[in-house]
Amino acid sequence: GAEHEFGANYPEMVSIYSAYIAKHPDSKLQYQTQLFGFSNSQKVYVGRVKGLHDPIIMAKKKDFERKFKNSVWANPSLKSQYEKVWGEIESVQKEKAALFNELQALTFAGIGRPSVLSLANTIVDYAALLRLPEADRTARTRGMTLDAYKERVGSAAINVELDQAILVSHLKFLSTFFGTGNATFNKLTGGMSPEAAAASLMNATMLTKPENVKDLLNKSADEIEKSADPFISFVMAFAQRGKAVREKYSEATSKEQARVQILGKAVFDVYGTSIPPDATFTLRIADGVVKNYEYNGTLAPLYTTFYGFYDRYYSFEKKDPWGIPDRWKNPPPTFDMSTRYNFVSTNDIIGGNSGSPVVNKNLEVVGIAFDGNMESLPGDYIFDDTLNRCVSVHSSGILEALDDIYKAERLASELRAAKIQ
Repeated sequence: GAEHEFGANYPEMVSIYSAYIAKHPDSKLQYQTQLFGFSNSQKVYVGRVKGLHDPIIMAKKKDFERKFKNSVWANPSLKSQYEKVWGEIESVQKEKAALFNELQALTFAGIGRPSVLSLANTIVDYAALLRLPEADRTARTRGMTLDAYKERVGSAAINVELDQAILVSHLKFLSTFFGTGNATFNKLTGGMSPEAAAASLMNATMLTKPENVKDLLNKSADEIEKSADPFISFVMAFAQRGKAVREKYSEATSKEQARVQILGKAVFDVYGTSIPPDATFTLRIADGVVKNYEYNGTLAPLYTTFYGFYDRYYSFEKKDPWGIPDRWKNPPPTFDMSTRYNFVSTNDIIGGNSGSPVVNKNLEVVGIAFDGNMESLPGDYIFDDTLNRCVSVHSSGILEALDDIYKAERLASELRAAKIQ
């Protein structure tokens, strides 16, 4: 039951969380982070799909691929090394595609899954750990650490109303895979509609009450695995098949990664250092320049200022998502609203770059990267500095806020002097 980020219907999750927060405004602080995460992921995937359907972006990608392949084919040495790699990658994609839907259906923990199902999956994993000799367990699940793990699992709190709504959505998804011919899924739903089945299951499960979960975790592995709880029974029924599918998919992914590395070496053999390497979640330096771009029929500015920050607050009638914390509502007279707040540049940003320092040619920190514009989202496929932009918070804005809003003058002074005072 390892966690996979598969099957997360981000628009559906945004809708569910938004509806719950609207119904329970006092819960906003508790759930707004999850809602933001779903919304941000939805934005990312929408941007990527849009890029895949953009004829100009795809034409550039195809042109690069054609020229790259021709360069390899034209060199006998390179051709002998790399001519098979494209076909091998295509074969792996077909292998992954054949497994993907089943993997989604048999992944019970992670994003987009109801908490009761994820908890059942964790409990089944815990039972498996109990069967292992301590020496064979991972370091984090040995001795007292296993007891701490059990304590954490047993104290999980489930919001029944919210989780039931997520369960309805997930049962709809599972029904598209299992249909009406799978006995185990039919037993779970009792032949009812997703809405009726979800209500019945949330009423029947013991997993919504921490005291019940703690009692179950104190039992033997056999007793846990034979629990009559509907979610534990469901997870147990697919445990072996799910493990087999995950292993096959992981093997295919490993083959893909190995061949992508080979392809990266081919790119280097053809282009040398004339183009930068792809981002691979390893440390690297990406260069770029501060540059605006066409936006909504005009030009996006190079910089935004605190004037824009307050303009949105007042223009949108002080309502979310443009609300601001109390300490920002009445800045002191010394606060300079013309201070640069954010800026855009042609640096190639990708997931994992957020929080990276942005330095100028003199190696002075001028900002912190935290986002890309919407047009940068297809950058997973090809980088195009016509529109792709990295968005960074400006160091001047950080210092201005530290000085006048947060009253952290000493910290701001140390940052300016580059030494502790």
